Amino acid sequence: MGESAVRTEHVQVTLGARQVLRDISFQAQYGMITAVLGPNGAGKTTLLKAVAGLLPHAGRIEVASRDLRKLHRSDRVRLIAYVPQVSLLASPFRVEHVVQQARYSLHTDRHTHHAAVEHAMEVVDIAHLRKRSFTQLSGGERRRVLLARALATEARLILLDEPTASLDIRHALSFYELLRELAANGYCIVAVLHRLDDAARFTDRAILLKDGRLTHQGVTADVISAEPIRDVYGVEMDEETVLSFRLPG
Repeated sequence: MGESAVRTEHVQVTLGARQVLRDISFQAQYGMITAVLGPNGAGKTTLLKAVAGLLPHAGRIEVASRDLRKLHRSDRVRLIAYVPQVSLLASPFRVEHVVQQARYSLHTDRHTHHAAVEHAMEVVDIAHLRKRSFTQLSGGERRRVLLARALATEARLILLDEPTASLDIRHALSFYELLRELAANGYCIVAVLHRLDDAARFTDRAILLKDGRLTHQGVTADVISAEPIRDVYGVEMDEETVLSFRLPG
């Protein structure tokens, strides 16, 4: 197992009068993609927001071996990048300006800012879109722009909430290939995923939530197996009817 990017110990999150997460302990490593799985209302997005430092929590969350509560906001931005499922960005900013937003709270020289933005756009293959309006892009293009904005922070922990939701098959496959490349280059990707077949194919490890509790964790193939899926989703796995796709070439 590689170096731990994030580790949680007995994490609880209470929103209003409702305890949304109960006693969550897991870890995710650099160089791997970890899927956060579970039915609707299981607490997946809440867990991601807690790890991102966007929600108060009880228990302990460590990022790069540092206590999340003790991180200054500028340090948190350098360590963690969070990409929500739905972007609220509605202004017609140019793509390059959207990616540059990642650098606003980072106090480095102009050359470093420019280099980070250019590198992020090249990695995600959106440099050719730099002058386009974000609001005029397709869903797949917008997802890549938001990922580029996350990468421009130079954080090595990337948190994604249902990153391929509403994407067609081709764009979803392309996005997963990009995530695999990032993991191969040492990033830790933690992604809330809805489709179990995508998680089984593209992720290394998985955690399974039900009613705010972590029920199973480990290698993805072990988590997405008959007994855990029956326990959590109340359905039987049918491994003989798998339909799989890949990009040409």
